Amino acid sequence: MTDTPSSPPPQFAWDWVGAWTLVFVGNLPLSLLFSWGTVLNGCGYGLFGAVAVLFLLGATVCGLRWRVGRSLCWGGAVVAATQCLPLLQIFAGFLAITLWDELSGVSTFSKSITAEGTGWWELIVANFGVCAVVFLTAIPLMVLAILVGAVIRSSRGDRPIWFNRRTDPDAS
Repeated sequence: MTDTPSSPPPQFAWDWVGAWTLVFVGNLPLSLLFSWGTVLNGCGYGLFGAVAVLFLLGATVCGLRWRVGRSLCWGGAVVAATQCLPLLQIFAGFLAITLWDELSGVSTFSKSITAEGTGWWELIVANFGVCAVVFLTAIPLMVLAILVGAVIRSSRGDRPIWFNRRTDPDAS
């Protein structure tokens, strides 16, 4: 069976969607703890919208690209376990906030998310900023999770598809 978007996932691919749900929920406590102040400032739409999109992204990967989804689940469990010493998450969040500050032109992220008592346009901009920072934090962590999961799968003898050598069909 090939691992292409046009081929239907095997029956057990939906088991990996369930595993992704557990891994995703396991990664939420620290993220929500660090970002709860944005919800109190009126930016809950941006935060929870980004969380919903990230969940759907991971579920889609697990359902359609199930081999990559297995790596995402294994590595995501490792990333969730690192929340006891959250240096990885703090570094990713700090990097995302710094990058957003540079891209948006706002001097500090905390100024850009203070939407309380402002007009509707400022509230939309603040929610967009929170959404962007959540994506800038989560996407590198998801890529790292896929790479860590590939290493774990490789060490268990379950070689990810990108580690397999394919013979050249044009070679004689």
